[in-house]
Amino acid sequence: MNRAQALRPNAVRFIVMGALWIKFRGTRFPLARGETTIGRGPFCSIVVGDALVSREHAAIHFDGETTEIRDLGSSNGTYVNDRKIASPQTLQIGDTIQLGADLLEVLPAEQSSRFRAGGDGADATDVHAITVELAEAMIVSAVESGSEAAVAQSLRECIEELAEGHATRKAVLTRSQVVRLTAAIERVGGWGEGASTDAWRTSALAALHRGSVALDG
Repeated sequence: MNRAQALRPNAVRFIVMGALWIKFRGTRFPLARGETTIGRGPFCSIVVGDALVSREHAAIHFDGETTEIRDLGSSNGTYVNDRKIASPQTLQIGDTIQLGADLLEVLPAEQSSRFRAGGDGADATDVHAITVELAEAMIVSAVESGSEAAVAQSLRECIEELAEGHATRKAVLTRSQVVRLTAAIERVGGWGEGASTDAWRTSALAALHRGSVALDG
């Protein structure tokens, strides 16, 4: 599966989300099953720009039950609650992770994100709350690392499907999510030039508008 496919809402529906999120500089990053990498590299899941942080510094692994962090052979080490780790360490709510001069916090997942997508009890609105959150997190990481061009197409595909789902009422967004997605469209729409970028922005905004008008009616 390529990066664009991984970000599509249909793919997100089959991701098992953990009970923990990572907070870094005001942005909350949901932890999905598998590995979340942290470092200066532009393709890390969470990009930390500190010069003391290695390109691939640490990784958080969630296996469906346990969440652990391990150092990836970084130059300056990974610290959990002020202690340098030498082996994988289980993370819990309230823990702090230090990489270089930066601190990351371990938080409980927001209530709307606690679901096992693909199950009978999964709620469509909750799935899209996670997708909007992930899109926002990717925008922040891309801007901080200067990798907007590398992720622009993936983000456009994700946002477009969210907007179309709202327009067709297959997966209705809340008013708050519509506002946030509108801001994301404007932000990502400014990452390129030309008719195709303008057409994408216009189409995505129109889809959101259609869905909102239908709800108001």
